Amino acid sequence: MKHPSAHLVTAASSPARSRGVSKNPTGPARHTLSEREFEVLVLLSQGQSVKNIAQSLTLSIKTVSTYRARLLDKLQLTTTAELILYALDHHLVE
Repeated sequence: MKHPSAHLVTAASSPARSRGVSKNPTGPARHTLSEREFEVLVLLSQGQSVKNIAQSLTLSIKTVSTYRARLLDKLQLTTTAELILYALDHHLVE
């Protein structure tokens, strides 16, 4: 099941990609995240729900929600849509 905010990526990805950010996927943004946080970010960016991510990684929903909260905190964002745009802007996902 796709996340409800996944459609925002399509609507916003063109302007977001034209901002001239670094094309280095191992840049500073990537180094601030743990491997599991990065994995959750990628899956969220693919439109996966927290429930689906929990099932695919064999984690509890609460654990995945905690990873999502850590991502938001570390990157100083407030919504999943912002996480997805951040990942696109910083070329962490395609």
